[in-house]
Formats: sequence, structure tokens, C-alpha cells
Amino acid sequence: MKIAGIILFVLGLIVAISGYCLSNADDIPGVFRLFAADYVEASSALSAVKSKRTLQPTDVGFDVLSQLFRDDIARRADKPELLAQLSIEKIERYKTVALKVGGFQAASDEAVRYTLSNGQTLKWQLSAVQSRIDTLKHKALFRISLWIFIVGIGIQALGFVLQLCEKKKEGSNNALNPTNEPATGGSI
Repeated sequence: MKIAGIILFVLGLIVAISGYCLSNADDIPGVFRLFAADYVEASSALSAVKSKRTLQPTDVGFDVLSQLFRDDIARRADKPELLAQLSIEKIERYKTVALKVGGFQAASDEAVRYTLSNGQTLKWQLSAVQSRIDTLKHKALFRISLWIFIVGIGIQALGFVLQLCEKKKEGSNNALNPTNEPATGGSI
């Protein structure tokens, strides 16, 4: 019985540490790499697009950003099967100026342009791309947090059942020895 208690203690400790790490994932390096790899890839790809302006199919995270774009278009398109026939050739960042007076910009807009295999280019707002990337993080953290919660509840239930069994066992031993004195081999 003591071994089961030690095992439950260790499992509970692991669940508690995992929960802490997930709740502070923004501040603990490496947590996202374990639990939200797509988020890490997409974030690094978006950073690459922001810094070097163009992302090619061989670059890290290109596939994840492409899939986010495809999912977004498929959700809004009348015929999403047409998009499946096309491939994305490159992803590039560009900036448009909405209003420029003299040397001053009154408003500007940053977007990501996806170039498709048929030559067509489609624009997606940079803020919308960042929002979709953030949903990758939130979904992954929610999923793993839910599993940790379920495992934690299971550990608690198992501990409770083991405690009940131990109390029943003690109760049956007390029924055999009603005086609650230690049993002896006999009297002289």
C-alpha cells in the first residue's frame, strides 16, 4: 500500500509541475516546442517573413503558414476543392500606404501575399495571420491542459479508492480483534 501511495505522490507531483509549466509557457523556454510545435514553426516563419520579406517552400514554417492560409480560404470559399489543386509558390510581406501627404504617412497597412501556382496572388492581413497563429498556441495549450486535468482527476480518484480500501481493511482487522489490542500468539 505504501508503494501505491508513493507512486500516486510522484504522479501528482508530475501533474502539478506540468500544469505550472503550461500556465507559464510564455515565460519558460522550450514548453511550446514540446506542446505546440506548429505554433513555434508558424511564429518563426512569420518572423522570417517580417525580416526577409519572402518565404520559399524550403523555409522552416512555410508548410504551416500555407496550411493556415488554406484552412482560412477553405472556410470562406464556395468551392474549396479548387484550392486543393493549387500549390503555394511563395509567401511575401508587403506594405501599402493608404494616405501619404508630403513626407508623412497618414495610414499604412502590412499584409502577407500568397503567390499560387496559377499565378494568382491573394492578400492576407498580417494581423489576421498573427491571430490564426495565436489560435494554434491556444488550441494546443487547451488540449494538453485538459489532458493534465483529466489525469489529475484520475490520480485523485485512485488515491481516494485506495484510501477507502485501506480503511475497510483496517475495519475488518478491528472486527476480528474488538479490544483493539495487538493480537498475541496465546496466553500463559
